Amino acid sequence: WRQTVPDVFELANAPLAFAACPREAPAALEALRRYSLWPAAYTPCELYDSLLFTIGTMVAMLAAWCVARALARARSPAFASVRPDHKQWYVVANCSKAAALATLAFSPFWLESVHASYWLDEWHATSTRALLIKRACGWYVATDVLALLVVPKLPRTTVVHHVVAAVLAL
Repeated sequence: WRQTVPDVFELANAPLAFAACPREAPAALEALRRYSLWPAAYTPCELYDSLLFTIGTMVAMLAAWCVARALARARSPAFASVRPDHKQWYVVANCSKAAALATLAFSPFWLESVHASYWLDEWHATSTRALLIKRACGWYVATDVLALLVVPKLPRTTVVHHVVAAVLAL
């Protein structure tokens, strides 16, 4: 199956290619890439691109959270009466995370990927599928990391969950 996978370096470098991003991976990374189930997982450029994607998603999400909170405060007296203010941010963050999970869980791409992996036992991933899965994970993790940065006084178990999700996404 390895011969049928397109060159992952072309795909991984396409979205946000920078001069500092090496075109050739070190020998150890090349060996990991060659025998990996996830061809796009071990390229330095893909890690860099994934981090930029996640940060960009967080910036856009923060703007959306501010708008959502302002609208909820203006339209819902019950939401506006929630005190202290950090609990409003907690509600906005959880609604955002729920929306992200629902969008992922019911997207045709995600359903096809889960079906191929679990029911058809096709664990190899094309470069495109691996890249899309990494972007979906980056989108989900952006909600967790942003909540860590924006929502004060998160419960300890929530902080642990967000940190573990962010570390595992790398």
